Amino acid sequence: MTSKQTISRESRGKRYWEKHLEALQRSGLSRAEYCRRQSLPYHALTYWQHKLGKAKCDSGQLVPVPMQLISSLGKPGPGCL
Repeated sequence: MTSKQTISRESRGKRYWEKHLEALQRSGLSRAEYCRRQSLPYHALTYWQHKLGKAKCDSGQLVPVPMQLISSLGKPGPGCL
């Protein structure tokens, strides 16, 4: 199997589970009930939910922090930059 085929399969799998996770959120069902109704393995849905959720957290998105909050923390201690 070439690396191109591996990437293609991985992206298809990712898209497949992204769609199921979106549908799960829209459904309002528990993971267990959604899996029963869709005939999906519960552990696989849980795995992809964790994997894709972690990927979103690691996206490096910047979050604004109000300067008032920073100044109210005081001076940094030893070893802090």
